[in-house]
Amino acid sequence: MRMINQIIWLTGQPGSGKTTLANLLKEHFEKSKLFKNQPVIIVDGDDLRDITVNKDYSKRGRENNIETAQKIAKFLFNKNFITIVSLVAPYKELRESFKSNSQYLKSFYIRMKLEAESISL
Repeated sequence: MRMINQIIWLTGQPGSGKTTLANLLKEHFEKSKLFKNQPVIIVDGDDLRDITVNKDYSKRGRENNIETAQKIAKFLFNKNFITIVSLVAPYKELRESFKSNSQYLKSFYIRMKLEAESISL
């Protein structure tokens, strides 16, 4: 059976639904006959910060987190995983550089419109 590995990169603001969408995509791939027996993994920004103990939210700290996610995604891709990355990645130049070096990368910016409801008590 032909392996269809790829990297799906979901980025957007905190709370935009990246992790929720990543979990739904993972579930879809795991249930799909097209991707039967294809390993699927999520690289989530919050989990990545916990694993690497990177609590630095400065520009350099964020760049390190993004670069680490890119390295992990590429490693997993080379091991025939479908890799779903859900990460706040505010620096377009890093995203564009990764895209230009990864022909199997699908990148999506997630936006969620939140509407506040007024509740009277």
